[in-house]
Amino acid sequence: MIHVKNRKRPGRQTMPSHGVGLRNVRKRMEYLFAEDFTMSEMQDEQSYELTLRVEIFKN
Repeated sequence: MIHVKNRKRPGRQTMPSHGVGLRNVRKRMEYLFAEDFTMSEMQDEQSYELTLRVEIFKN
């Protein structure tokens, strides 16, 4: 599992976010792991969070 949390900059954003980075991460994970991963994103007023889980061994 990989968990990343970044703080948002205080004040107004000068450039709008379009989520391109998150889409790219999801596409790469789908390419590498097909259905054997989960990706969850969360954000609040102060931070962004991303959690990736990869199933390495199947039962």
